Amino acid sequence: MTKLKLKGKKKPLDFPFEKVIKRANELACGGLTVYQKFTCDKCKQRLTMPIANAFYETGSCDRCGHVTDIKKRGCNYTVMTALNLPSHPPHGTVQ
Repeated sequence: MTKLKLKGKKKPLDFPFEKVIKRANELACGGLTVYQKFTCDKCKQRLTMPIANAFYETGSCDRCGHVTDIKKRGCNYTVMTALNLPSHPPHGTVQ
């Protein structure tokens, strides 16, 4: 597998804790499912918390075991939504 090389400045993956919480709360109140993401301070592994719509001030790395101060370091989130697709395709043909 070949790694892609990004051109230009690398964008940050984590943002200030309080700003992320505010936006994530707005999304969750709007009916979306939000999962907290953060970067381990020690090994730089990118991690996602397993519980939806819950944000934590610290997180333990599943790779190296280090506990990161997420409130200090910052975090991000990923959003999930369910699509209400019909269980059976509609009658007729697609052209």
